[in-house]
Amino acid sequence: MSDEMRDEFDVLPEKWIVGEKGASLSAQRDYIDYHHYLDFDERSTEDLLALGKKLLNAESSLDDKKQALAVLAHAGTIEAYKVLEEYAKKADAELEDWAVLALQECQVFLEVELEGSSKGMISGGLGGDRHRTRYFLAACGKEDRVWMDAEQAVVDTSFRNVGERLGGEVERIDFHQGCVSMEALIPLEVAVAEFAEKGIRTVNQAADLLVEDYYVRNDRVASEAEVRDWAGDVRDGR
Repeated sequence: MSDEMRDEFDVLPEKWIVGEKGASLSAQRDYIDYHHYLDFDERSTEDLLALGKKLLNAESSLDDKKQALAVLAHAGTIEAYKVLEEYAKKADAELEDWAVLALQECQVFLEVELEGSSKGMISGGLGGDRHRTRYFLAACGKEDRVWMDAEQAVVDTSFRNVGERLGGEVERIDFHQGCVSMEALIPLEVAVAEFAEKGIRTVNQAADLLVEDYYVRNDRVASEAEVRDWAGDVRDGR
């Protein structure tokens, strides 16, 4: 490994945290880009209190609230976190995602200060539970038809068991004609492909029901129409 690459690894966080609530990719890009225009020099307690009041003031402009969110997030203090938490409960519709991201960022800075270890935040559109990321997955049935109860039981049990063995959790499964979709929490150290492929393989060992292709995303939940269109394309291409 070169010295340059080693330096890059040295600054990586020791631990990663998954944000529990999701935020859209566009909001994440806007939030990060906004940081390039701000001065994050250390602020006095009085300055932070003033920003907190501005953020919680319904009459403040959205631009003023954006600035307050970003600066308070970087403050990484308990007081700043409480203000961000209060605002997140009643955030302006236009800033709901920003409120989520600011609260998560402040949490990271606060935990680094309290624990002394470096951490990074992973935020996806579907969120997670600190050490697991939430994914939306879909699998394609070999036949375009309604699922029988016994077949649903095989798919449900197989994926849930695989999820548990990997330290994950299948939160819900929905059966559509010719396909199945689910939301699952997958540990950071486990590739989502491992969960999907093991799940499909386990199902097919019990009953030959699924094709090997799968659909996955962590930015949003796909609609039933999207999943069924995808499954139809998979079967047409076989």
